[in-house]
Amino acid sequence: MFYVALFSSVLIASNFTDTPLLKNPINKYNYKPYVVSQNENESKNEDVFSAESEGFLFQITKCKRISPEKTECNLLIKNKREDRGITIYGNPGKYSGSRTRIIDSSGNEAFASKVTIGDKSNRAYVSTSILRDIPIKAIITFDGVITNNISAYVIVVNSSDNYQRTEVKFLPESSDAKK
Repeated sequence: MFYVALFSSVLIASNFTDTPLLKNPINKYNYKPYVVSQNENESKNEDVFSAESEGFLFQITKCKRISPEKTECNLLIKNKREDRGITIYGNPGKYSGSRTRIIDSSGNEAFASKVTIGDKSNRAYVSTSILRDIPIKAIITFDGVITNNISAYVIVVNSSDNYQRTEVKFLPESSDAKK
């Protein structure tokens, strides 16, 4: 299982207007901004936010606020190794360390309330097989009120080939923490 934290200059609007979520964009990882359109209420991206870990490439393709307390993000996951399984954890329980979440600059967390891969949806987790080099779509819905400054996006997953927790952190350059 590994954590993928995407720090980005994502833009989401709490009032459905264009509002930056990060005070200082992180260019170390070549992330491009997302903008939530007031008319369409969904993000438009110039490029895709991506992170790679354990041979999986994760790309955030769209995020949109679906209500004042719910945000939905679409992902593409590409397996760069042999065919294998993956489990994406949503929120298996409040005492579990395996909770997918977003964290704002004030330290508030919004936890995943639903994970969807293909036709499978669940609050706790969803598992599927991923073929090599064939991307698969996932949707993660987050519950909770967050400020307009997102600091981290964390996806908790487990690969069928190692069953080990691996933590990948994308941190601002000013942080002392390392991957």
